[in-house]
Amino acid sequence: MDPVPAADDQPRESAPRRRGRRALLLLALLVAALAAYGYVLDRRVSARFAAGADRLHTRFLADRFRLELGMDVDRVGLFERLRRLGYRQDAQLAQPGSWSRRGNVLEIRARAFVDPAGGLPERTARLQLAGTRVDAITDVPTGDPHGHLTLEPAPLGVVWNGRWERRRPVALARLPKHVAAALLATEDARFHEHYGVDGRGVARAARANLRAGRLVEGGSTITQQLARSVFLGTDRTWRRKITEVGLALVLEARLSKAQILELYLNEVYLGRHGGSNVVGYGQAARTFFGKDAEALTLGEAATLAGIIQAPNRNSPLRNLARAVRRRNAVLDRMVVAGAITPAAAAAAKRARLEVSDAPPERIEGVFLLEAARRELEQAVGVAAVRSGGLDVYTTMDPAMQHHAEHGVEAALVSLERGHNWLRGRKTPLESALVVLDVDDGGVRALVGGRDFRRRPFNRATHARRQAGSTFKPFVYLAAFERDPARFTGTSLLEDRPLALRADGGETWEPVNYDQRFRGMVTARTALERSLNVPTVRLALAVGIDAVAATAARAGWSGELPRVPALALGVADTTLLDLAGLYTAFPGMGIRRTPYLLRGALDRAGTAVYRHAPAPVAASDPAAAYLVHDLMEGVVARGTARSLRARGFTGPLAGKTGTTNDFRDAWFVGYSPDLLAAAWVGFDDGRPVKLASTTTALEVWSTAMRPIMAARRAGRFPVPDGIVFEDVDPETGLLATARCPGIREAFRMGTEPHAYCKPRRPALDPRDADEPLARPGRIIAGWMREVMRVFDRRGRR
Repeated sequence: MDPVPAADDQPRESAPRRRGRRALLLLALLVAALAAYGYVLDRRVSARFAAGADRLHTRFLADRFRLELGMDVDRVGLFERLRRLGYRQDAQLAQPGSWSRRGNVLEIRARAFVDPAGGLPERTARLQLAGTRVDAITDVPTGDPHGHLTLEPAPLGVVWNGRWERRRPVALARLPKHVAAALLATEDARFHEHYGVDGRGVARAARANLRAGRLVEGGSTITQQLARSVFLGTDRTWRRKITEVGLALVLEARLSKAQILELYLNEVYLGRHGGSNVVGYGQAARTFFGKDAEALTLGEAATLAGIIQAPNRNSPLRNLARAVRRRNAVLDRMVVAGAITPAAAAAAKRARLEVSDAPPERIEGVFLLEAARRELEQAVGVAAVRSGGLDVYTTMDPAMQHHAEHGVEAALVSLERGHNWLRGRKTPLESALVVLDVDDGGVRALVGGRDFRRRPFNRATHARRQAGSTFKPFVYLAAFERDPARFTGTSLLEDRPLALRADGGETWEPVNYDQRFRGMVTARTALERSLNVPTVRLALAVGIDAVAATAARAGWSGELPRVPALALGVADTTLLDLAGLYTAFPGMGIRRTPYLLRGALDRAGTAVYRHAPAPVAASDPAAAYLVHDLMEGVVARGTARSLRARGFTGPLAGKTGTTNDFRDAWFVGYSPDLLAAAWVGFDDGRPVKLASTTTALEVWSTAMRPIMAARRAGRFPVPDGIVFEDVDPETGLLATARCPGIREAFRMGTEPHAYCKPRRPALDPRDADEPLARPGRIIAGWMREVMRVFDRRGRR
C-alpha cells in the first residue's frame, strides 16, 4: 500500500488561478451590488412616477365649484374655471369636459370626479342665461330642473417643491415641431440614439474634467438632466454623477423618448423672474413672451433652448442682446442638424424678438396655500409633502381670491394717497382679509398681507391683536341669552358718565368715541352706533364673568380678562378666529370653525388626510338672531351704513371695531352665504389715526363688492320663537302712525305692549306746501293707527 502523502505534500493552487477566482468573486459582488443599486433606483423611479408624469410634485387644487341660480357667469369667472379644468368648446359635447354656447343657452358636459369630500357622476346641464346671470338649470336629456351644477376642483397651477412654483404644464403633441427640434439641437443632438447616457458626450466631458482637475463639464444627456432635476441636487460630485447615470438608465427603461422629452420640457429650470423660479416651457413662454407655449415661433423656441445653459445670464428680460446671440447660435445648430433650412434660420434671425413687458406674475393665494401646507405637514409629515405626488384639495375659490388680493391692495393704495402720514414709512400700512363660506366654514379667500415675498408673516392667522368693538356683539349675546326677559333690543341703557374703581385704586372712566353722552338709548342704538358707555353698563348688569363665559362658549380662544374693559374688546384674537366666531350669527347659534383643507390624496388616489367640518353649538338660536338683527341695523343706520352707498344692496350685517389710539381697525360683515373679516394697521403697532369706518370698511367693501355682486342675494333664516314689531327707535315702545318706528325682533312674549307718545305732529313733510291736504292726511293717519292696533291684537 502506498503511503498517504503528508499535508505539506498536497499539490498547491497556482497563483494565476487564485487571482482569477478572486477576480470572478469581485466581479460577482460588483454585479450583485450594481443589481441591488439598480433595484433601489428602479423602486425610487417607480414610486415617483407611479401615478404619471403630472404627479411628480405635490400640487394644490381649488375647491369644487358650485354654479347656482342667480350667479353671474362672467363675475364668477366661469369660463376661466373651464379653461383651468381643460374643458374644450364643442358644439356636439362629444365627451366629458366640453361645453357649448348658443345665444343665451350654455351647455356643459361635466366630468365625473372624486375628491376627499366624495364624488359626483358625469352630468350634462343646460343653463338658461338672462344676460350673464343663470336663470335656470336643467338636466340633459331629461329636462328636469336643478338648482345647481358642480364642477370638479381645478388645479391652481402651483406646486410645492421645497418652494412655491407656478407651473403651466405643456403636452409635447400640442407643441410646434420646432420647439423640440431647437431643444435637441442645443442640449442633446443624439437623444434618439442613446439609452440615457451618451458615450461620446461622456468621453468629451472626461477629457475636459481631467484637464481641469475637477468637474467642470457633465456631458449630460436630456435624460440625465431630467434625473438631476427630479431626484437630485446640483452639487458637482462624483457620487451624484454616478447616481445620475443610474437614474437615467432606469428612466430610459421605463419611459418612452416622447415621455422623457415632455417631462423635461415641464421640469427644466429657465431662471428667475420677480422673485420666483421660471420652470418649464409653459411658464417660460408666458413669462418671456406673454403667450402659450403652443404659439411659440421658431425664433422664440430657439431663444428658450439657448437660455438653458445659463438661465439667468441668457434671459431676454435681463440681457436682450445676449439672448439674441444665443438664439442665432441655436438656429445655426438646427441647420447643421437638418432640423430647418438655412432660409428658415435666416428669416428667424431677422425677426425682432418681442419680449413681454408685463409685470412679474405673482402666485395668488400664497398666504392661504402656505397655511394649508403647514396644516397638512402637521397631519401627514414634512417628508410626505416634500416627496411629491400628493393632490392637496384646498377650500380656495380662485375668483374670490383674486378679488380679495386686488381689493386689499387697491384699498391700501387709496388710503395712502388720501392720508399723507400713512405712506413713505419703513413699515408700510398693512391689511389682512378672510372670506368664509357661512355654511361650512371653508376659507374661500385669505390675504395675510400686501406682499408674501417681502413679508411672509401671515397677519390673518398669526397676528393676535385686541378685538376692539368687534367684541361688543358678545356682550349683547350674553344679555339676550342669560336674561331674555330683562334684555331686548329695545331695552334702555344709560349713556351718562361712568367712573369705575379698579383693584389698584385707579379710576377708569369709559367714554364714547365722540366724547358725547346721549342720556338713555336703546340697546339697538348702542350697538348700531358702537357706543362704549352703554355697552360697559350692560356688561356690568349681566356680569363680566357671564360675558367671558358666553364668548368662550362661542369659541373665543385665548385669555378673556375679567375686567369691565372686556366689553370694549381688550381680549386678543386673530382675524381668522374672529371670522369663525362671527359665523354663529348668520348660523343662528351654530358656529363653523374655519378650515383651509378638504383633504389630500396620494398617487394611488387614497385619502391620506380628510377634514370633516363639524358644527359647534355656540349659543341659543334666538339670542344669536337678536344680535344678528342689531348688526343688520349697523349696516342700515349705524357705523357701517356707508356700505349701502358703496353699492351693497342685498341682506347684509356686520360690526366695525377700532382699538385704543386707533392702532387696529376691524370690520366683520356677512351676507346669508358669505362672511368676510378685514383688519388694517401697522405691524409695529403705530396708530393709524383713522377709524375702522374709513380703513377696514374701505378694504372690506373694495374686495367684497365684485364677489357679492356675482351672487344671488339670499335671505337670512329666522329661528322659531322670533316675532317682529314696529317700535320707536328712541323709546323702544310700539310705533304708531304719529310715532313712526323701525322693525325690531323679539323673543315671543318679550315684545313691548305700550305705545309710544308722539314727539311731533304726524304730518307728511309735503303738508307745508299743501295746507288744504292736512285734515285728510291726519284722518288717514288715525285710521291706519286704529287698524294697526286691531291687527296686532288679532295676532296675539
